[in-house]
Formats: sequence, C-alpha cells, structure tokens
Amino acid sequence: MSSASNEADVYYQAKVLKKPHFSGPLPVHADRNITCEYRECMTNGLFISCLQGDNCFAVDDDIGLVQNIIVCDAVYKQFTQSKSFFHAPLDSSILGIHTVSALSAVVKCASVSSIHKKFVLLPRDIDYIAIPLLHAGSLNIICQ
Repeated sequence: MSSASNEADVYYQAKVLKKPHFSGPLPVHADRNITCEYRECMTNGLFISCLQGDNCFAVDDDIGLVQNIIVCDAVYKQFTQSKSFFHAPLDSSILGIHTVSALSAVVKCASVSSIHKKFVLLPRDIDYIAIPLLHAGSLNIICQ
C-alpha cells in the first residue's frame, strides 16, 4: 500500500498541510485576508488536526482545544480553569492529569512547535478530566 501525496497537499517549511478550508476561526489579531487555513498538519512526526474529540493539547502552559491551523500556527481555545484531579497518594498534576473547565470564547494562536502533549478529555459533571496520552511523541490534532 503506497502513500501517494494528494496534489492539494502544501509543503511549507518541513510541514505538510492538508485539507484546506475557509471556515475559521481566526484569532483577533490575524490578517483578515488569510487564505491558508488547513484542517491537518504533519510536522516532525506530529500529526495535527482539528477534529472534536481528538484536539485537546498542551500548548505552552495552556490546555486547550485546537480549532484551526493557519500555515504554521495552531488556533486554539484555552481552558481557563485547570486544577489537579486528585491529591492522594500523590498530586495528579505530577502525572499530568487535571480537571479543566471554562473554555474561553477568545481564540489564541501559537506555533505548532509549542504543542507538546496530547490529552484525552473525559466528561465529568460540569468539567472534564484531561489525561495525557502516553504516545505524546506522535501527537494527533484534528479540525471539524
């Protein structure tokens, strides 16, 4: 089975950008003439996409949901509240496990290279439990 490249794939600074679209969202500071939005990006063994349920990541010090990909940046919404899920026998944040809530309405933008951990979100009452995946070296990010 060969993996032939689609002619719509765009190669940009060692990144493969796939599935172009024009449905945003875009960060407030973004140039409104942006014509390079994508649903998928592959870079340094990291697959980034925006599909709901597969788009929760640690972006720098934030935990958020990736909403869009603009050339080499990820557009995401940050969870504004994050705390440890449990404290005994050790603090869950040591394991990277958090409860998150209050997804911001404001979209932020960060380089895809600042994405360093993928989480699975488990719904719980009014918040979520964010549990890091072990295969963080081969991350997946997906857009709707």
